[in-house]
Amino acid sequence: MSTSVNPKHRTFLSNDFNSKKTQTWAAISIGVVIFAFGIPIWWKTTEVYRASLPFDEISSLYEDKSLTVKVPILVKVPENADNVADILTNALKLDLNNDMKGQIKFLYSFDDMNSKSNKFTGIVIRLNVKSTEQMEAHVAKDGTITCTLPNTEKNTIDQLSLLIRDLIKDVIINEALLHHMVGNIYRTTHEDRHDRNLIKVVQANPKFELLFSLLCPEPQVQAATWDMEKDSEMFLTPMLNKLQHLFDFHVGSQILYYTAIPYKPKVKKDEQNKALYRYLTPQQLSLVINPIEGRLGSQVSSDPTLNFVVYLTEKKFTPLYIKTENGDLSKSNAFLVPRWGSMQFYNIKNISESNGLTRVDPQIFMSAFIPHLRILLGLQNNPYVGEQIIFEDAGYENIADWELNYLYRLRTVEHIASSIHTLHSLSKLLNQISNIVINDNIATEVYDAVESIIKAKGALKNGDLKTALKYSKKAFIASETAFFDPTLLELLYFPEDQKFAIYIPLFLPISLPILISLRYAFQRCRKKDFDEEEKEKTD
Repeated sequence: MSTSVNPKHRTFLSNDFNSKKTQTWAAISIGVVIFAFGIPIWWKTTEVYRASLPFDEISSLYEDKSLTVKVPILVKVPENADNVADILTNALKLDLNNDMKGQIKFLYSFDDMNSKSNKFTGIVIRLNVKSTEQMEAHVAKDGTITCTLPNTEKNTIDQLSLLIRDLIKDVIINEALLHHMVGNIYRTTHEDRHDRNLIKVVQANPKFELLFSLLCPEPQVQAATWDMEKDSEMFLTPMLNKLQHLFDFHVGSQILYYTAIPYKPKVKKDEQNKALYRYLTPQQLSLVINPIEGRLGSQVSSDPTLNFVVYLTEKKFTPLYIKTENGDLSKSNAFLVPRWGSMQFYNIKNISESNGLTRVDPQIFMSAFIPHLRILLGLQNNPYVGEQIIFEDAGYENIADWELNYLYRLRTVEHIASSIHTLHSLSKLLNQISNIVINDNIATEVYDAVESIIKAKGALKNGDLKTALKYSKKAFIASETAFFDPTLLELLYFPEDQKFAIYIPLFLPISLPILISLRYAFQRCRKKDFDEEEKEKTD
């Protein structure tokens, strides 16, 4: 059954839809939908999520780079010698609190011995007066400085004060190195002699891999072995246990065969032109590491690796020694590679045979590696202030208590400065590039880092080293985690010009007809208003 449409009705519909009034309202309706609903919805669904961050707090921490390090000092004297303690205390206050210029302020506070218990954690200075030719200072493992005075004259006490000042500032606290380290982080210092010491020290990191490698280039001639589990338990474990609050160490070992070094040592000959021994110069040592580094496998661990290599000297080169810069033969026959590790050339004659294999003597290589490990961690070996100062041997732990406190200060200050610098770099990056996603987990890490920095600075100002180290380490880990979060790179390479290149081909074909229709609609409305005004004037 067919239906017919009245021609008049069809004409009416056609005229109605094609009328200018209908077209005008249609254009306005489409424009309203696009601009009132379409664009806001598109903008909201395509915006980059950026969690709020404490930019003001980070800026405040970066602008105020100063650190206050409190060092409590306790002076103990024999009975009936309180006047000596007063004179020495007043002299030390003048000598010690003369700060160097830098971001760190050292606050040496003198405490009353009667108000302190036996668990005093600062520097204890004990005075003994006895008949002796000159004054002496003995530094115990716990950091107690026992001073022997020939008399109690003020001139003698003033000289003792200067001696103690140099000992505390240059060795126990090492102010200059701490100042320079912080300056290097903030790029505010110039190169000087302290760079030679800092360049050897490993950068801050909570975990380290200690990899011991025994290289046997000629196993068919001389094979060697070792019991590293037993050796490390005997020589390393006491030291690593003492450093457990600073670092998390993992010790590994390996034996590599047919790993030869392409080197040509120089020959030392006697008067009869007979070879006495062979040796390597410091210039040759710089070319030794590269050929074997790829075989060590230190890249297996994601944590920084400190390599300790024992190289079994080939038979044709035995004995082989290392010459120092002053021309003497190295006693340890080992050399240090800054921030990498250490290597020792082990002559076969030092190996004792056992069960068909030769066993490397741990006393020989550990006596070389442990001092190098101390340097890599930031400690000094055989510090020298003067002939009047004697340091007690650290014993089987290989690290004294006062050295441990020094490492606490060193790493705490480094963690705080590095965390502030990292957070400042992160905030600068996020402010410059507005389309980087900032997830909530990044914001949490940043807030934790800022809070931990403030707590660490407060604990350091109060002289609480363990608490300061705890929070500074937490701040360092949180700031590094936030800075290297992989989600920060997802939209890093989408600048504004690429956005235009993507969206213009999409929106231009749609927007042009709409804008033209709105323009005609606006013109028609204006024309209609003008015609009505003219009609009113005519009437």
